[in-house]
Amino acid sequence: MIRKEANRCFVIGIILLCIGASVLPIGTSIQPQKNTYQQVSKATWIVDDEGDGDFTSVQAAIDNATAGDIIEIYSGTYIENIVIEKSINLEGKSTEYGTGSDTGRPVLYGIGDDNVISVYTENQDAPVKISECYITHSGNRHAGVYTEYSKTVVVSYNTIIQCHHGIELYYSETNQIQGNTIQDNDWAIIIEFSSYCTISLNHIVNNTHGIQMSVSNSNEIKQNEIRDTQNGYSMTLIRSYINQITFNNFIDNNKQATFLNCINYWHDNYWSNKVGISPIYIIVGIFQLNFFPTLRVPWPQFDLRAASTPNPI
Repeated sequence: MIRKEANRCFVIGIILLCIGASVLPIGTSIQPQKNTYQQVSKATWIVDDEGDGDFTSVQAAIDNATAGDIIEIYSGTYIENIVIEKSINLEGKSTEYGTGSDTGRPVLYGIGDDNVISVYTENQDAPVKISECYITHSGNRHAGVYTEYSKTVVVSYNTIIQCHHGIELYYSETNQIQGNTIQDNDWAIIIEFSSYCTISLNHIVNNTHGIQMSVSNSNEIKQNEIRDTQNGYSMTLIRSYINQITFNNFIDNNKQATFLNCINYWHDNYWSNKVGISPIYIIVGIFQLNFFPTLRVPWPQFDLRAASTPNPI
């Protein structure tokens, strides 16, 4: 009798164990997804063109890196077109690494008909940072730095020179273009279908055209010096709305600013061609009806408190 009772308890225990095993995953299998960006490795890789670091090529370092890594690029010339598709930090270093005599910022020299640096990080919120580099010689109709469907790209304190487009943002959000020298390009900055980006503290000098923004809303363009634009306008806005253009210096440009079918906010900018003591500066643009495109009516917007002296940059 005791043995039968023990056997019955054993069977019941097995049954309960099986039921528990089948029920347990229901309560434990649905877990919140972890933030992959918080798990990144943050290794540091050294790029040196003479072979004293981990890599001689910037692209090779990027291909080997994991999201969140830092890539330090030391003085030298790197002739390549660079593609970034993960969250990384490119940092230029103005010194030689190991043996050699290179000095100054690393030169990223584009080859072929392409961008010098292209960033494609669609659906990634983690940042890409590009800083302290000398970026030059994009292909025709390409850019020194190009971002497409990318968020939180920070381009800061670079020199971007002799490219077709200095910087181009295409379908991008929350990017920051800060503290760069953008000089001797055909277009300094192109912004298309992009929102919530900030363009600030840049020196935009001696370009054929300045900043051109198309179908882009809710951006900030503030505290930039836009000087000596050669042929086109220093700033052109096309079908773009609710952008803030503030505390910039527009100095000695061939043409200052214009717009097509836009409503934006201008204030506290310095205009070198402003005359008189009135604080108001008039920006003349065009209003065009979609159903009557041949009718182009001159239309003003106003900087209602234009600065009397250049703003600090």
